[in-house]
Amino acid sequence: MDTFKAGSGQVIMADTIFKTVRKTLVFSRDIGKAKRVAFSDSGKSEECRKVSEKKWQCSDENWNYVGLTTASFNGESRQAVWAHPLSGKTLEITFELPENSRTLHFNSVFAESAYHSKNRAPVNVEILADGETLLKYANPFTFRVTEKTAKIPENTKEITIKLTTSDDRQRHFVFNGYITDEL
Repeated sequence: MDTFKAGSGQVIMADTIFKTVRKTLVFSRDIGKAKRVAFSDSGKSEECRKVSEKKWQCSDENWNYVGLTTASFNGESRQAVWAHPLSGKTLEITFELPENSRTLHFNSVFAESAYHSKNRAPVNVEILADGETLLKYANPFTFRVTEKTAKIPENTKEITIKLTTSDDRQRHFVFNGYITDEL
């Protein structure tokens, strides 16, 4: 720790107890780098079309996309990925992982536009690391963020986010989060 005079006072320079954590992948920042975005159903796959560095269009419906948006996470506006699942289909978003990707931090919530719906169906989230389940949960219809963390097995090459719902009416679902190189 160093101190020095400044005017009539003194400045104390201390070492920080916080260390910088490198985010190897940020879902909202890197959505355009997804390896694959598609809906699957009974062995058939419908690829979404990449229309920009921040958006994949999944049909002619303007709401049916995977891409950058802004959403409320516990009252704070944050960048997120809009990912609207369809009934009877699985929305799959796959990313190649950079080397030394060690920990997943994943946050999910319904967008504010879903709050007025009478539909209370959850969105089921499954996250796989090289095909093996890393996280699996049903995101309840709530205003609060669901926050999850998981350790990524060493030498994992890709991560896939799978989303399903039993009733897709106004399942305006968003997620954000990142992967770090720290355990």
